Amino acid sequence: MSLLLVLWLQCQLPGSATASVATDLMAVKPSLPLQLVTPVVYQAFSSESEFVQSLLSCLPSTKPTVKQSDASPEFSRYPEQITASSQPGAAIYEQRSGYYAIRLPDPEAEIEGAVTVIRDEKGAIALFKGAPTVSRQRNGGESPLPVYGDGDIAVVPTGEVFIRFEEGVDARDRAANIEAAGYSITKVLDFAPQGAWVHAISGEIADSLQRLAQLEGLVGIENIEPQLLMERQLR
Repeated sequence: MSLLLVLWLQCQLPGSATASVATDLMAVKPSLPLQLVTPVVYQAFSSESEFVQSLLSCLPSTKPTVKQSDASPEFSRYPEQITASSQPGAAIYEQRSGYYAIRLPDPEAEIEGAVTVIRDEKGAIALFKGAPTVSRQRNGGESPLPVYGDGDIAVVPTGEVFIRFEEGVDARDRAANIEAAGYSITKVLDFAPQGAWVHAISGEIADSLQRLAQLEGLVGIENIEPQLLMERQLR
């Protein structure tokens, strides 16, 4: 029996029912083509391409965000998982319970009590264990951010998202579409204008992460990558 049929049945029926139906079909006509083995299923579609499209529609999505967070209240607006890229096989990072991050404007700031510190040209991001505290924000820090990770790797989202359109497209020509998706362009690459950095119009990092699926729907989009600052020593 066709592997495509087995996959289609798995999409439509519970696992045990799939096995039962597949076994019955194999016993009746194991060597006949798909059209004859399952006339009811196949004739429900006007063409083979429509059948395949039905199959693809129920396979797992590769969009860059998945499932809503039920983590601590402070981070309930953030996704529980984020994907490094919309490309197949990209790394997936899960929100790390019991950790939070604070961004400070001074990249050389001395930060007490931090598990680790990620530094870049815009400042420092300190990672802490426990629940967010008001005192840390009063010391010049912004609102706390969730920490994501995979093993001992820790990543913190900045809210910036890199997008790349297909060759020949200037991202500036798609500004209206990008704004309709809830983002604004912050920078277009001079050497490759099909690439651009965008940020949620609201200015909220949570919105930048939650609306990635809207960017996925843009015509001609080839890749979407939320900017993630990484530290490899989370313990």
